[in-house]
Amino acid sequence: MGNKITRSLLLGALLLAVTAIIYNAVFAGIPYQDPSREQLMSYARHSRVSAVIMFASAGLGLSALFSAACRKFARRKP
Repeated sequence: MGNKITRSLLLGALLLAVTAIIYNAVFAGIPYQDPSREQLMSYARHSRVSAVIMFASAGLGLSALFSAACRKFARRKP
């Protein structure tokens, strides 16, 4: 049961990371050379959204590692 949870967390982290990369490429993209104020605000907003998705992915990945470590230490015999 615990192994399924760890795999699910890792898969979720991987999917979120891919989603963040695709979102960044499609919406934020490369910054403009001489942007207007609206373009700057749009780029900044989309970059922040992409960063939040990436941090969520990192959090899921760390929780998967933590759950795997807890599972390993729980099975150790004293």
